[in-house]
Amino acid sequence: MAEKKSRKWLRRIGITILSLILFYTLFGFWGVPLLIRHVGLSKLNESIPGRGEIDAIYFNPYSYKLVVEGFHGYTTDEDEAVSFRELRINFAFWSLFQDEMRFQEFYLGEPSMTLVIDEEGKLNVAAGIDELQDQVQDQMEEQSKSGEPFEIPVIVVDHLLVENASLTGRMENLAQPFERNIRNLNFEMKDIRTSPEVNNPYTFTFDTLVGEEVNINGAIKLDPLSSDGSIDIDKMKLADYYKLTNEQIGFDLVGGEMSFSAKYAFRPVREPRELFIRNGHFLLEGLDLRPRGSDEPFQTLERFEMTGMDVLIFRSTVDIDKIDLINGTLRVTRDK
Repeated sequence: MAEKKSRKWLRRIGITILSLILFYTLFGFWGVPLLIRHVGLSKLNESIPGRGEIDAIYFNPYSYKLVVEGFHGYTTDEDEAVSFRELRINFAFWSLFQDEMRFQEFYLGEPSMTLVIDEEGKLNVAAGIDELQDQVQDQMEEQSKSGEPFEIPVIVVDHLLVENASLTGRMENLAQPFERNIRNLNFEMKDIRTSPEVNNPYTFTFDTLVGEEVNINGAIKLDPLSSDGSIDIDKMKLADYYKLTNEQIGFDLVGGEMSFSAKYAFRPVREPRELFIRNGHFLLEGLDLRPRGSDEPFQTLERFEMTGMDVLIFRSTVDIDKIDLINGTLRVTRDK
């Protein structure tokens, strides 16, 4: 008799465990995506101007891996301003029982943003930025009222990767509208830790449709905030960026490519503060300056180069080892 009761209880326990596992599995695979779509996304759309849409959401309750595919964010004018192909987050659940939160992976694939300043000087995403600033300000005020000091939580990210991002910027409020399309923007960090005194290495690269390239490599420390690394800018088309002056200068910059590379250090909070570049290299090629509306240049420069540049911003000192100027001309005419 006792043996039958024991078997009965074991059977009940087994059924209960299997039921909980089934419920956990169903809720994880189907319930979490539904909550994100119908609750999380709805709250996001209520809190910002415009709207967001998601193509698909997947969640694995056993690996704690979240995948969001096909996000599209629209302004109030129904123009797409933000999008990404895939967001993938892999959270280490066991870290909840430790003194740190660990993310094994944070991946953002093919994010895209379009920033437009119209003829009236209005930014297409200005309303969303203002709303975000208000929310941050409210949180800071609540934190201040609580009297509790703010502490950076210990967060660990094994691998953070932003891959194949693109950015389109267009300014329509200038005499000559300016547009730039940045592509192949990649940002990568490994073994990120918000703990004090920990260096977090990073890589940031991108190029543009006209052949410009930017590569920045270094390390970031959060407490105290500081960063050391190197920067390399190649073949920036100065004539295009000259449009940003909005014809406020009395000449036209028709040609010129600028390249720059250096080691940098940025330590804004420690004493003494430091912001400097060392071993800098500046190269300007093909400079062509012309009077407004003229086809004849008044200044040309085949090549201008500076090497061994040391610039210490807070100390107001500049050292340059060598300056080379090749085939420079300056035409001066006197009015009759």
